[in-house]
Amino acid sequence: MEWLISPTTDRIYNFTIIYLGIPLFNADNPTNFLTQRYPNLLLYSCLIEACLFLDDEEKRNKYQTMFDQELETINRMNTGRSADRTVIRDNN
Repeated sequence: MEWLISPTTDRIYNFTIIYLGIPLFNADNPTNFLTQRYPNLLLYSCLIEACLFLDDEEKRNKYQTMFDQELETINRMNTGRSADRTVIRDNN
């Protein structure tokens, strides 16, 4: 991985970068947060791609609707979680 820091620094600075990322999905790591938290979303997206390959427009529309509903549910849950983080609670 390469990083471009701008503007160019006047000397070498030591630093640590911490980031959240999706781990590689392979034989050594067969799960990630999508497979653990949103398996239906992953399933529907795979079915949509399969229907595109098979040229089955009717089923693709069916799975697209299911995907959209699942994504809407996930977004609604995450919006609720985000709003909950901003609430200040009295600890008395």
